[in-house]
This record gives sequence, C-alpha cells and structure tokens, in this order.
Amino acid sequence: MGAIRPIAVAVVRRGDDLLVFRGEDRGAEFFRPLGGGIEFGETAEAALRREFTEELAVTLGAVRLLGVLENQFVLAGVPGH
Repeated sequence: MGAIRPIAVAVVRRGDDLLVFRGEDRGAEFFRPLGGGIEFGETAEAALRREFTEELAVTLGAVRLLGVLENQFVLAGVPGH
C-alpha cells in the first residue's frame, strides 16, 4: 500500500497571471501551484514558507488558508492519493 504525502501549495496571482510549476510524471505533463511536502511536525504554512525560501530564495508575506483538497487519482493505471 502506498503512503499519503501531504503537500502545501500557494496560489500566487499577479493580475490575471497565476504562478505555477510545470512538471512531468510518467510521461504526463501537469501544472500545479508552487509548494512542496509537509515534513513531520511542520505546519502547512511553515512548509510553504520553507519551500519558497529553498526553491525561489524569497520570503512570503501574508499567508491565508484557502482550503484543504484531498486528491485521489489514477495516473497510467496506478492509483495515487
């Protein structure tokens, strides 16, 4: 059985533009907001701030929780969560 990997992502907008990450998984291209994995004992906000510092060398200002999304899917015949 696989493991659930929680992530925190940020919706960053400038006018009509949305900042996203372009990735590929098993040959399928996807786009998602920037962020990353939440470490054990870390809050979602702390994870988001850490990821933006590590990946973009920026410090986030005000952060507001928009919601929680649980995503169960099948990609290339393999279930994910």
